Amino acid sequence: MNKTLILVLIVFSQFFGTSLWFSTNAILSSLARVHQLDSQNLLANLTIATQLGFIVGSLLYAFLGLADRFFANIVFSISIVLAALANASILIPNLNFPLVFLFRLLTGFFLAGVYPVGMKIAAYFFPKSVSSALGVLVGALVLGTSFSHFTMSFDIKLTWEAVIYSSSGLAVLGGILILFLKTPPKENIQTMKINTLPLLFKKKKFKTATFAYYGHMWELYTFWTFIPLLITTYKANQDSLLNSNLLTFMIISIGALGCVLVGKIAVKKDL
Repeated sequence: MNKTLILVLIVFSQFFGTSLWFSTNAILSSLARVHQLDSQNLLANLTIATQLGFIVGSLLYAFLGLADRFFANIVFSISIVLAALANASILIPNLNFPLVFLFRLLTGFFLAGVYPVGMKIAAYFFPKSVSSALGVLVGALVLGTSFSHFTMSFDIKLTWEAVIYSSSGLAVLGGILILFLKTPPKENIQTMKINTLPLLFKKKKFKTATFAYYGHMWELYTFWTFIPLLITTYKANQDSLLNSNLLTFMIISIGALGCVLVGKIAVKKDL
């Protein structure tokens, strides 16, 4: 298969899958009203649920070596469909907060089989230009993350259910697209040894890169989570006619351009 087509398939699959990440953020007020949830701290709690699920899922996927033991694209496809189902589960009537929290946690959990596994697939197909391919792939994640805000930005009285249906539907489509690729399972699988983890943190370069990534993810997802709240608050205080959802989409999605450019620079600079 042509390399360009391979990258297009991976990118669109990743984009469609990560549209689930913040799908509830753009419809938070509707979600609180329909399920009679306390809106105070709901944004923070549901964001925590998704991120916590992703962290736990990433650790479990890595510990079990799922993307190595089985075809990575199959793992990706199954995970993205399960994430879509978890995301769509908040459409069930009269949910209480623990169930909504659980469904968002499960969405994040199964996204651990999408974002990291998608990067593994890209690295397999583009070993000599991996940074460039990953730059495009992470850019797709950024666009996917902001997509629910884009969906809600149109003045067509779109229901909150439509946002959930569209994000889950696109995710399933992403799971179908990735099946057109074939990735071999890894031979001679190495088992993970938990007792080696403390040894890794004795290596200065590993520790520096790891903590830098932790800090980056902390501030990035905090920004992505609260930028719509900041814009909405500004709009209310200034009596502005700003399209909050569209501006949120533009602010978040511009990061996709940075991802692609840095990926290209990394190839040239051999970073």
